[in-house]
Amino acid sequence: MSVFRVVRRGLRSLPRPSSARLDAWLRAFSYADFGYVVVPASPGPVTLTDEQLAEGWRTTSRILRRSTSTARKVAAVEEREWYLEEFARRNPRGFDAWLASGSRAPDDLMPYLGEHRLEPAAIDWDELTGGRG
Repeated sequence: MSVFRVVRRGLRSLPRPSSARLDAWLRAFSYADFGYVVVPASPGPVTLTDEQLAEGWRTTSRILRRSTSTARKVAAVEEREWYLEEFARRNPRGFDAWLASGSRAPDDLMPYLGEHRLEPAAIDWDELTGGRG
């Protein structure tokens, strides 16, 4: 009996994984890099409320300040990228205002997340152009 037949018979005897399990494995391996795997705990920030999005941002801020693990910091930065992309998708004007503020309050996105909380940005064109109009 050839080795291939033995392996094929052995593989056929294994239970077939569900599509959800295969998806989880593929996602885990797609994040594999230098010995660590990052698997998102949730489907992403799209399903989060504004408060949950802001809390996730604050949590990752604390992780970046306190963690000594490089892998954990990289994972936090990747998670923050999700939060920023979702923030920009939900409220582009609020995101622009947050960036224009120099992100003076980097841990708190809530004043900029809600449309009703956003003040229209006032642009002083004379200051920007140096008085040349």
